Amino acid sequence: MKVGGTMALITAKESIQRMVAFKAMAADQVALASIEVKMEEIPEGQTKTYEWQGKPVFVKHRTAKEIQHSRDTAMSELRHPESDEQRTRNPEWSILVGVCTHLGCVPIRKYFYFFSTFKKSLVSRSRLHHEHAYI
Repeated sequence: MKVGGTMALITAKESIQRMVAFKAMAADQVALASIEVKMEEIPEGQTKTYEWQGKPVFVKHRTAKEIQHSRDTAMSELRHPESDEQRTRNPEWSILVGVCTHLGCVPIRKYFYFFSTFKKSLVSRSRLHHEHAYI
């Protein structure tokens, strides 16, 4: 009886450990769970691309003109009406995760455009299929 109970406990423990290991994040994604970005290295008006948890992240140092354009955009033009102040903590910076929720497409530098902080949309034009808007 003791041997059977011990075997059942060992089997249960092994099963749980395998299930937890299977559901855990991949090692390369754990390594990218947090990243450090040196904001001072990004000149005003420029964008740098980083990888975070396997996804592209675009960090843009916005110019005064871009900030003003975002603030001047009419709420009626926005898919999700929120002011620039509601969308940003610091108006000088725009940080966007660039993955399409539709097909998982990633914008290609040559084809994407920033229209202020999520104000219009981050667009990726694909040569092979349709156009995606990233909101």
